[in-house]
Amino acid sequence: MVVRLLILLVVFFSVPVFATTVASEDGFWNGFLHTIFGIDHLLVALCVGMLCAMISSRVVCMVPMAFLFFLALGGLAGMLHISLPFVSFGVAASVVAIGLLIALNRQWPLSFTMAFVGLLAVFHGYAHGAEMPDMEHYLAYGIGFLAGTVLMQLIGIFVGLGLNQLDNQSRLLRYTGGAVAAFGSYLVLGLII
Repeated sequence: MVVRLLILLVVFFSVPVFATTVASEDGFWNGFLHTIFGIDHLLVALCVGMLCAMISSRVVCMVPMAFLFFLALGGLAGMLHISLPFVSFGVAASVVAIGLLIALNRQWPLSFTMAFVGLLAVFHGYAHGAEMPDMEHYLAYGIGFLAGTVLMQLIGIFVGLGLNQLDNQSRLLRYTGGAVAAFGSYLVLGLII
């Protein structure tokens, strides 16, 4: 079921990705919708939520908070046009990396997981900050972008908890991570070829 849904999403969103701007006069909605229609960002944000569902700790909220902090930091660096090499590759590779992290289904140390998602977030934030539509609505765009990311992370947490409830051995969650990694490989190959 989950694999079929991911395949449907891949087919539906098989359009150019990587910080494509949704046409809107309102900066908030432009940023918010960007998190939904940018398949790379959507998958990574959902996977951050699924990672949280895998962590058996009370400080689980630190992982999505780290992602949001570094997303904003990367966005600021992109707005200021600070040089960051291989941004498109970093964005595509982040989909592979987070999918593999879920597929491996290990209890990683919290500090490692926070640093890992933080690194991924820098590339996503930079890509979106560098291609921000105009400086007039940058604050509203950024708030919308962060709000959309929080929503995707929450959905990811519920998806992860639901998959864990269906299968106490986390096979469904691992398969979902594998499918995300496979789609990320498609994105990486699209940049190389």
